[in-house]
Amino acid sequence: MRPGRRTGASDPAGPSRPAPRGRCNTGIVHGRRGARAGWTLAREPEAITLRDVYGAVEGNGLFALHRTPPNEACPVGFGIRPALSSVYARLDEAVRDELAAVSIADVLRDAQAERRVAG
Repeated sequence: MRPGRRTGASDPAGPSRPAPRGRCNTGIVHGRRGARAGWTLAREPEAITLRDVYGAVEGNGLFALHRTPPNEACPVGFGIRPALSSVYARLDEAVRDELAAVSIADVLRDAQAERRVAG
């Protein structure tokens, strides 16, 4: 899909889901309401990485500590947050780096190639 090309559920390029509320201001898509409702890419597909999409949709890291604090009297619970926090931060950054290496254009090209092979 190119910037400015509107898409929706009946689009021949395939079904699409609405952009999550509040995510249209991320610079990835522009939404339109009304009779010609749909969304368009805000930038060229080559300029939008999976990291951009992940940041717009998820925002938080892939790995998170439990919201309830552990029992500080527990020998493991006492140190688990600091021990895992740095590991989770490194894992999250490694995933984000991998996602940054793949553009929406790459995904589309690979998906179309798979369709031709399955053909």
